[in-house]
Parts: sequence; C-alpha cells; structure tokens
Amino acid sequence: MSIPSKTGDIKIVTINKVLEELDIEVGEDIYMGDFDLMGWHLASKVRDRESENYKKHAAVFRPNFERGILVHSLIQKKGLCRILEIGFGRGYATACSIRALYEKGIDGSVTTVDPALTQEKLQSLSRIMSPESLKSVSIKAVNKTSDDYFEELSEEEKFDLIFIDGDHRYDAVKKDFENAIKHIDRGYILMDDYHMPTKNDLDIEVANYVDSLGDEVTRRLVLTDRLLFVDDRNSDPESLDYGMVLIPIGDIEDE
Repeated sequence: MSIPSKTGDIKIVTINKVLEELDIEVGEDIYMGDFDLMGWHLASKVRDRESENYKKHAAVFRPNFERGILVHSLIQKKGLCRILEIGFGRGYATACSIRALYEKGIDGSVTTVDPALTQEKLQSLSRIMSPESLKSVSIKAVNKTSDDYFEELSEEEKFDLIFIDGDHRYDAVKKDFENAIKHIDRGYILMDDYHMPTKNDLDIEVANYVDSLGDEVTRRLVLTDRLLFVDDRNSDPESLDYGMVLIPIGDIEDE
C-alpha cells in the first residue's frame, strides 16, 4: 500500500523558543541535571565500540533527552494533569511526566500504554524516582496495543496531554492520532520522531501522516536534540532534520 510522501511543510521552532514562550528559565525553573540523571538511567545509549564517536569521545550518549524537558515543561506551565502516553520505551518520558506533576503539586495521573510493558520495566522507575512522587501521582500501566486500549476506553475519558510514541508506521500513527483526538478537548497532542524528507529511516513514517493533515490542524515541529545539553556530537538548529510535533487542542494557547 502506498502512503503519502513527506513534504517537510511544517513550521519549525526550537526547544529553546518553546521554553521562552512558556516563561521557563533553565537553571531556575528547571535543572538540567535532573533530566540528565533520569535520562542516564532511562534513555541513554551505548555506542558501537568501532564507531568514531566511541573512539574519540565517549561510550555513552544522550539520545534526545530534551524531549523529556518539553513534556515536563508543558505539564508544569499549562497545568496539564491527565497524561496519556502511547509507548513506554524505557520510561524516560513517563518519569518526566511524574516529576512534573509531583513538583507542581498537581493531583494528576499518568497512563502509559505499551504491549511490551513488563513489571521489570516499570520497576526501573522506582530506581530513579522518589517514593513520594510515585505515591502522589496515579500511575496506570497498560500492557496492550494502543488499538486495544482505545477500543476499550470510555468515550467520556479525556486527557490533557497525549504523547504518541508507539508504532511509527503510517497506519499505526494514523490510528493513534484519530483515536487520540477523540479523547482530548483542551491540551496538547505530542508526536515523536517526525523526520524531514532529508532523513529516512525504516518504518519511521510519522511525517508522512502529519504532512497529510489539513491546515485546520495547527502544528509545529519542535527541535529537541542537543540544543540545551552540551554533547560531544555537537548540534545546531540548522543541522537537525527531526523532532517532535506539537499540536495544540482547544484554547490551550490562548492563556
């Protein structure tokens, strides 16, 4: 089956600019070290020993830790309290959501949906998060596909932030978005791994779907890798051709 082509026709903004819009100051409102610690345990990756970066820089690197800062900042500054995450991975975004709710003193919940979710993966959160934060935030782990989860979800169930980071193939992305939009009246839908036409990875087809959406769907591509963290790979906005799609729902940005 053929799918729409990527166009790259999307407004681009940096994580730095979004933090400025949210009136968040690094070093005052958020500490980079907090995200580095969570990311080290829940998101860091080890390079191949034969790679040039392994030989010349380091074994471990930060794969887009700044996505967690975006999630955390939206929750804290917009008062989002009901979070749905499609795709748990190793738990980094989940941890950032929990931390934001706890630090803000919000009586909130985080629901994470992933067919590969295991008790061992969930326990990784307890190794890095404070016991108080895990007790104060309602955490619901769902070991199902997103299709099955949405099929069983009540039509009345609503969320303030839906983070889509599951199956990145076109049909799956399309279904996740179409299901998500039914369960949010005001807040944000956030979609990870939008790749511009210059970047092509197997089965990463988020951009193919996002670029097919009509103009009535307001959206921006937020560049979120190595623009806040100092990293041996170095980066600047001009060199990044991937990021996260931020879609405001309702009047959330009228505040």
